[in-house]
Amino acid sequence: MNKEKIMENKSQDKKAFGKFVVLIIVGAMVGGILGASSVWSMNVKESVAKVMQDILVIASPVAPIVLNTALIVISAIILKKSRSLFKNWDGENEEQIDRIEQWISYGMIATAVDMIFCFFFFGAGIYSEEVREFETNGMLLFALNLFGLIYTLIVVTVFQKRFVNLEKEINPEKQGSVYDTKFQKVWLESCDEAERQMIYKSAYKAYQVTNTTCIGLWLVCVLGVMCWDFGIVPLFMVSLIWLVMTVSYGIESLRLS
Repeated sequence: MNKEKIMENKSQDKKAFGKFVVLIIVGAMVGGILGASSVWSMNVKESVAKVMQDILVIASPVAPIVLNTALIVISAIILKKSRSLFKNWDGENEEQIDRIEQWISYGMIATAVDMIFCFFFFGAGIYSEEVREFETNGMLLFALNLFGLIYTLIVVTVFQKRFVNLEKEINPEKQGSVYDTKFQKVWLESCDEAERQMIYKSAYKAYQVTNTTCIGLWLVCVLGVMCWDFGIVPLFMVSLIWLVMTVSYGIESLRLS
C-alpha cells in the first residue's frame, strides 16, 4: 500500500471539499431564488411566451434565407482569400499554410453554426396552431420552412465540400468526401498522429463543455417542470443526451484501454 499516495489523496480531497460544499450551498441558494422568482413571474409567462412564439413563427421562413445568404458571402470571401494565399505559397512558409488552415477552420465553424440555427428556426416555425391543424396558412408556412431547411442543407454541404477539398489540396494525404456517410472515419484515418491528438483533445474539451451544459439544462428543465409547465419531454431529452454521451464515452474508453 502506497501510504504517501493515500496521504496525498486525503490532502487533495480535503482541499477540494470546502470548495465543493460552498458550490453546493450557492447552487441551492440560486435554485431557491430562481424558483421563487419563477412563481412570481407565472402571471406574465404566458403573454411573454406567446409573443416570443409569434416572433419565431414569423421569422422562421425568412431567417434561413438571411443566414444562408450571409454564409455564402462569408464562405466565398474565406475561400477566395485562402486560395489566393495558397496560390502564392512558396512551398516552404509553414506560417502561411497555418494561416490558410485557420481560415478554413473558421469557414467550417460558420457552416456548422449556420446549420444549427436554421434547424432551430425550422422547428420553431412549425410550432404553430395553423401547421398542427393542417390549415391552408399552416401548410404554406410549413412549405416555406421546408424550403428553408433544404436550402440550408444545400448551402452548407456545398461549402463544406469546398473547404474540405481545399484542405485536401493543401494536404494530399487527406482522404474522404463530405458526401460519404463514413467521411469522418475516413478523414480521421488519413490524419497523422499530431492531428489525431489535436482532434482527441478537442473532442474531450467538447465532452466536458457538453457535460456542464447538460447539468445547466437539467436544472432549467426541472424548474420548468415545477414552475413553467414545461412537461416531461424536455427533461427526458436532456437526460437522454446526457446519458448517451456519458455511456458512449465510458464504453469507448474501456475499448481503447
